[in-house]
Formats: sequence, C-alpha cells, structure tokens
Amino acid sequence: MTTHAADLPPYPWFDLNTECPLEPPTVLAALRADEPVTRVKMKMFGNDAWLLTRYEDCRFVLGDPRFAADRRLPNFPHVGPPRTIFPGNFVHIDPPGHTRLRRMVSRGFTARLVERMRPSIEQFANRLIDDFTQDATTADLKTQLCLPLPIWVICELLGVPFSEKEYFPAVTALIQPKDSTPEGVKSTLASAFAYMGELVEAKKRDPGDDLISDLVARYEEAGELAPEEIVGISLALMLGAFETTSNMLALAILLLLQHPEQLAAMKADPVLARSAIEEVLRYITVVHTGLPRIATEDVMIGEYLIRAGEGVIVSLAAANRDGSVFPDPDQFNIYRFAGTEAERHHLAFGFGIKQCIGQMLARTQLQIVVTTLFQRLPDLCLAVPFEEINFRHDMSLYGVHNLPVTW
Repeated sequence: MTTHAADLPPYPWFDLNTECPLEPPTVLAALRADEPVTRVKMKMFGNDAWLLTRYEDCRFVLGDPRFAADRRLPNFPHVGPPRTIFPGNFVHIDPPGHTRLRRMVSRGFTARLVERMRPSIEQFANRLIDDFTQDATTADLKTQLCLPLPIWVICELLGVPFSEKEYFPAVTALIQPKDSTPEGVKSTLASAFAYMGELVEAKKRDPGDDLISDLVARYEEAGELAPEEIVGISLALMLGAFETTSNMLALAILLLLQHPEQLAAMKADPVLARSAIEEVLRYITVVHTGLPRIATEDVMIGEYLIRAGEGVIVSLAAANRDGSVFPDPDQFNIYRFAGTEAERHHLAFGFGIKQCIGQMLARTQLQIVVTTLFQRLPDLCLAVPFEEINFRHDMSLYGVHNLPVTW
C-alpha cells in the first residue's frame, strides 16, 4: 500500500517507534519501497523538504557537494531548534571553511593516536566497572559507564578538566529535547561558548599535551586561527563526541542483551566484538531524525528533481535497513561484517567529506566497553523488564535515559 506525504505527520518523527523502540518507524520501510523520495512538512518552520529513505540516494546526497550542510541558508530543513553557528564550528558549514578547519583538528583523531589511547581507555573503563560493582549488584550503566567514559575520553583529548564532567551533559540536556526553543538553545550555547573561552585562555597561559594547546601553538600563534575559532572548534568537538557515543554504548549493550545467543558467541570469541559493533551501528542509529541538507542547484535523484533551495533529509535509519544493500536487513547479525572491511559502507557515521571525524575513536570505545563489560560481568542482564527501559523518544539524539542492570 502506497504511503503518501499528505498522510504523514510533521517531520521529524519522535514517537512512531514507541512499541518497538529498537526498530525505526515502520513507515520508513514503506516509504523506501513506494516513495523513496518523499515530501514532508518540517515541524520547525513549516517548510517542506524531501525525505530520502533509499541507501543509494542517501549516500549520493551525503557525497555530493551540491547539497550543503550550512544551517544559515534560507529554507534550511531544521530537524531541531535552529542554532547559531558559532565561529569554528566546522560541522555545520561547507567548504572551503569546513575543509580548512577540519584539516587543523584531524591530527587529533588519527588511527595512530586512537590506538595510543586504547590502553588508557581500557583502564578507565575497568575503573568505572570497579566503582559500580564494589558494593552493589545493580547499576545504571547509562550514568555509571556509558556517559562518563566518553566524557573522560574527549576531556583527555581536548584538555578539558574531567572535574567539570557534569557541565557538558547539562548543556546537551537543555538543547536536545524536542520541545527546546531557539531562544533557549541560543542562550545555553552562549554560556557554553563563554566557558570554553575561559578554558582556551587558560591553555595559553599554561599549555598541556592536548588538542586545544596544540591548536593554540600551531595555528593561533601563526595567525591561521582566530581565538574564537579555537573556542568554537573545542566546543563542537566536546558536545559532539560524548553524547553520540554514550547513547551508542548503551544501545550496543542493550541490543546484545536482547540477542543472548549472539552475545554468548561474542563472549566466547571476543574478536567478534568488532563486527558486533559494526552491526549495532548499522542496525540502529542515534541520529534518528536524519541528516539535513539543502540543494544549492537543481539535482536529479533518480526520477525526482530536487530544485535549488529545497531541503533534503537523509534518513540514516532507513538507509541502513535497505535490503538491496544489506541482506535480511531487519535481522540483527553480529557475523554480518566478520572478517571483512565492508563495515565502511554503512552510513552510521555519514559519508563523504563531512562524515564523523571521531568515528575511529567512537568505534574503539564501543569495542572496548562491550568486550570488557561482558568479560568482567558474564552474567550481566537487565534489572527491569525491557518494556520499562526509558528510551529517548523526547530527544533529538536517540538512545536511553537509563539502563538498569544486575549481575
């Protein structure tokens, strides 16, 4: 049965998968089959946009420079409250500015540096597990493991004091709910920008072995970066790194617990952790509202004409469940990517020049956590029925609010 855009609720859809929270809304599969390029009404300003649900189309748009990510462009299809693009925030701008700024920070996310951090990440993960198992038989893994670990990692990388670990989750808690207002988001981000500005100034006086100090020494002193750009780069990396990873960590643990036979296989052969994590990333996405873009000139997507100035939403959830690319796409299968390099073709981290700069660091944390956690606590299980898990249907980044477990 064909699904027509006129029948659809305004986008983004926050509450269409409440009955099956580990699955994308079923309407996405229907659209992919019948109307893979569909007009939807955006909630923010009432502008129409094109929703893409087919893998081939999504990958094409993410890799084509004619589709811009700059939120300041007229008619941009905001999936959340419009946010100010502060100086240095390379995530939401396009080349040449994006290219210039991303090049300057990419040295902090190389495979060599990530591997150098692996032992310390493993050590910190074990420390967190020691803490919550010391005198208890239950824990909330979201708050006691999945959130503090990526905060610590990005703090170590940037040089942000881990003692301030509660500050940044408080910021994201204010800017991510579906009922956030543009004014509230602007005010919260301004406060965070000021906080990070004070930290950058402190690094100038007392530099350390961290990315912020490196940006100051390497680029600001040479006149290639303005001080406010370093502040913006640091804030964008801080806010972007821990929130996505913490929710993927919790979802990875939950998915594995929901598939005990495959979890048992991974426990018996920890090498499977790598392919298991790739399957988690394909199977469910924290970016459940999609990636917004806007056409800068007329472009054909299949038989559909996307005109210059029209918004496009790339549905990662739908693309990664496309059966023409992933056989049995709705089956969770940790062997899917085993022994191959094929994981790079899922779109969990986007595609093209704007794909996630921290994806290797995120993958490493995910692999470490599922391996360490289930080795340390082989009898780990949910402490409440699955139906009582509080999913983030109310947030622009998906995941869970809590993950109560016992062992």
